[in-house]
Amino acid sequence: MLLFVALSLLLAGDVESNPGPRTGSRQTTLAAATSSPTTNQITTNDIMTELKCMRTENEAGTAAVRAELSGINSRLDRIEENIKMVQKKNKELENQQEALQNTVLTLSAKIESLEIYSRRENYLIHGVTEAENEDTRETTLAILDELVPIKKWTNDDLQRVHRLGRKGSGNRPIIVRCLRYQDKMDTVTRSKAFRAKSLRVTDDLTVPQRDQLKEIRNNGGHAVFRNGRLRILSPPLPAGRSPSRDPDVDQHSGQSTQMHNSPPPHRTPEPSLGTPQ
Repeated sequence: MLLFVALSLLLAGDVESNPGPRTGSRQTTLAAATSSPTTNQITTNDIMTELKCMRTENEAGTAAVRAELSGINSRLDRIEENIKMVQKKNKELENQQEALQNTVLTLSAKIESLEIYSRRENYLIHGVTEAENEDTRETTLAILDELVPIKKWTNDDLQRVHRLGRKGSGNRPIIVRCLRYQDKMDTVTRSKAFRAKSLRVTDDLTVPQRDQLKEIRNNGGHAVFRNGRLRILSPPLPAGRSPSRDPDVDQHSGQSTQMHNSPPPHRTPEPSLGTPQ
């Protein structure tokens, strides 16, 4: 039976005498398997090489950044040192400025004191009608004889007498410099007699003194200077209250500004010690 089957297969002609194993798909698999490890190995080497290059570049970049940061830190340290030096210099300059300001204040106070002392024998008469070609000294002596009758006033009692300010600016005040301080005090203490004649007699004040009195008056108070010292006659008003304004009150001294119109008595002119203006 077996012999019959074998002979039938041989007669059919479809069977190889020695077909061997069927290895086509396996060879492809083996070739793929053989080539795949090699390809993977090359890719890994490339990656490793690239990573090493990147690492080298990063290390070089890091080193450059560190060097640059070190340079920046050095520059910042120098800037900080410069700032400290500038601050120290500024402090020295501030101390010098403070010392100079104190010196200026001290000198200003001394100058003010000297100026006040230089005006010690001076006083001003306000409200005297100014006439053309007047003799200011004779006019003043007449006023003193009338309002300060403590003695017979003469030219020897007055060092200088003249008008203050530009001519043509109204009735300019008369400034008088006495020979003796007591004569000045005897005159300014009779302010009521001057006001009765619509005149005013005031001390010859410095600019800071006038500014101080003006500030007090603007705040509703009243003050005077006597012997260079400020005397508060009425304190300033509280904040929020405005002082009343009287058009007939002079803002320099707080007294009436009406003029004295009575002509002075005739007096024989004498040589003037001052230059009238």
